[in-house]
Amino acid sequence: MPASDSRTSILDTESETAGSDRLRADSTSLRVAYVLFLGMGLATLLPWNLFISASEFYKYQFGGSTHQQTFHNSFSVVYMVTNFASNIYAMLTVTRSNPNKRIAFGLAANTISYM
Repeated sequence: MPASDSRTSILDTESETAGSDRLRADSTSLRVAYVLFLGMGLATLLPWNLFISASEFYKYQFGGSTHQQTFHNSFSVVYMVTNFASNIYAMLTVTRSNPNKRIAFGLAANTISYM
């Protein structure tokens, strides 16, 4: 009986160690996922907040035109449709594409759009 008890305690210790390693791995992957989702949220909302914060600038730029009072609506529709279409495309092609090319293309597109 004592031998059986010692084997059981060794097995339990090994399973606890494996469980704690798995827990640490899960915790790390959750942190990585959290940081990635935070980055995606910032990348999505930062341009939107830029348009909203600069409303006085755009009122001045569109002064005297038909868009002076309605530019918020135009910006909202264009931004949301583009963002939605980009997210749908990204979700549909994520398994078929090369991540390095996707990142390079995204960075190039951002750089060109801000020039």
